[in-house]
Amino acid sequence: MRQHSLFPDDYEVIEQALAALRRLDVDEALTKVRLARARDTRLADLAALEEALVWLARQTLHDQAGIARTLLAVGEAFAARELGEVAAGVVDDAIAHVFAADTGDSPFLDPANRVPRALLDLLGRRHSKAHGRLRELVLAWPDRGDLWCWYGNACLGAERQAEARAAWVRALLLAPDRFDWWRIADRQLRTVRDDCLADAPAGDGGLTLAVAWRRGLLPIPARNDWLSHAQIARLSTTTAVDEHASVAARHRRFCLLLYLDRSLGGATDVDRRLAMADLAPAEFQQFMAACRQREQGRGAGGGG
Repeated sequence: MRQHSLFPDDYEVIEQALAALRRLDVDEALTKVRLARARDTRLADLAALEEALVWLARQTLHDQAGIARTLLAVGEAFAARELGEVAAGVVDDAIAHVFAADTGDSPFLDPANRVPRALLDLLGRRHSKAHGRLRELVLAWPDRGDLWCWYGNACLGAERQAEARAAWVRALLLAPDRFDWWRIADRQLRTVRDDCLADAPAGDGGLTLAVAWRRGLLPIPARNDWLSHAQIARLSTTTAVDEHASVAARHRRFCLLLYLDRSLGGATDVDRRLAMADLAPAEFQQFMAACRQREQGRGAGGGG
């Protein structure tokens, strides 16, 4: 028979902590979690919850602009290993709960238009609503790689796999540094990113698109219209490199040339391939091997 205590039940304290977190009352939630952990070390591990709360206590959560900054900071903290995966998920879930009934009219949470309200729909798993909202945003801001990334997540949630892959290719070409790797819905794609970070010098993951294409995760069909002529012209200028270019810059240029090689169709552009070989020699060899496999009908992803 269970013994009664003069103190509230510890599991009740945990529920109180979670209720406070869902109101974003971080101080109250942290107090409750620490109380529960101090009283009973046999409780399920609450370290990730405390980690999330300690991190949240350093954020500004008083208005929607602060919430927007926090949502962006979660991914950065996860990438910098300041937040573990479970703790980062706790933060996202808490914010999603607070905004579950959000009816704001503005498409963005913050005045700088950095974080779309549709991200809250994604976190709340309202994929159909997120898809509709983000579709409007990528049409209005077609050069925003971050919006294409989130749109890809919404497409996958709405079971539009081909549309999701096309969106992620756009995102990686337009703004690879703003790709939301923490929230990427395709875990295989995140694995590719992790592999690239582990293999490349100085932690550069700039070849993620190339490796994902090679593994069949992001096919690039011939004669697609994913990038406009104006976007291709702009990227051709902004990604140009010289002998002093960084590894990251060279890898970004390589991915653009790979996209052009696979998507434009027609005869092979020898000069483009020579440039690819110079930019990333080892990856170019694997690119050529993958091209040969696809031409023989044995390629992963069935082409592209």
